[in-house]
This record gives sequence, C-alpha cells and structure tokens, in this order.
Amino acid sequence: MREQSRTTRISRAAWRTADLFLELLAEDFRSPRPVGPRDAAQAAFRVLNHHLHPDQVHKVRAALPEEVRRLCPDPTGRMGSAV
Repeated sequence: MREQSRTTRISRAAWRTADLFLELLAEDFRSPRPVGPRDAAQAAFRVLNHHLHPDQVHKVRAALPEEVRRLCPDPTGRMGSAV
C-alpha cells in the first residue's frame, strides 16, 4: 500500500503560511521537468484568472490565507493585491 503523502496527513487548514503551502505543493507536484513550486502555484492562479469570472476569482482569493493570497494575482493581473 502506498504511504500517504505529507499533504494528505496535514489538514488543509494547517497551511497558513506561503512557505508551507509551497513546500506541500513541491512535494505533491513532481514531474520529469522540474518546476519551482512558486512558479507552479502562480501558473495555476493565472489559469483560474483566465477561466473564471473575476467575482469567482475574488471568492477563491478571499478564502486563501493572506500569505498564500500574495502569490495569487488578482483578476486585473496585479500580484497579491488586497482582496
């Protein structure tokens, strides 16, 4: 049986800092082509901005811990602006 990843053992509510969020992302996001966890997170947030209505992006950003929110550009493209 496969061992649970650290991410599944840690409550999602526990990742209140950007450093822990990025550490968990790096652990779970492995690929043959290395991608930095910060770059991966920011790319995912840009995809949300592209495909979701700005009001929905605002709701997603509002649900994130402040440190993690700073990694996420708001729908206007500015990095980590206030919600």
